Amino acid sequence: MSVTTILKQGFAFLRVDYGLKYRRTPSDKWDRRWVPSVSFADEKVGVLVEYDARDEYLDVCIFDLKGGAFPMRAGRIDSAQGYTLNAAAYLAGPDHTVGSWRDEIAKASGVELDFAEYVSLVARQLTKFADDLLKGDFSRADEIRRAKDQMRARHP
Repeated sequence: MSVTTILKQGFAFLRVDYGLKYRRTPSDKWDRRWVPSVSFADEKVGVLVEYDARDEYLDVCIFDLKGGAFPMRAGRIDSAQGYTLNAAAYLAGPDHTVGSWRDEIAKASGVELDFAEYVSLVARQLTKFADDLLKGDFSRADEIRRAKDQMRARHP
């Protein structure tokens, strides 16, 4: 099963629970190999899920969409304009952020965690720490951006 298929399945709840529709993510051959991604959106909310194959890291960004369009830069969705899941989780404490697939295996005391389980873990974190954003409530936007800056300062 491809990484993209696992991502689509792991985040299918966005369609059912939040009414977001799957969108084709603009990508080139390099992106599809090294940073496979999926996106979901309605007119107000967008979600981009990218897997960095080199770092074995799943990044989730939530967007406050204007007219249903993702912000774009150089033909790609501009994730810098979104609110990261880890920044939202960081507000509950640094230990709530999700690391790389390898990091999460280590947290589980070496218990083997397959990729689909890692995706499921991240999906659960999304509903736990960004439910308000997924419902279109961006009242915490400034707080989440500050948390993102704090995270960068701790890990330059």
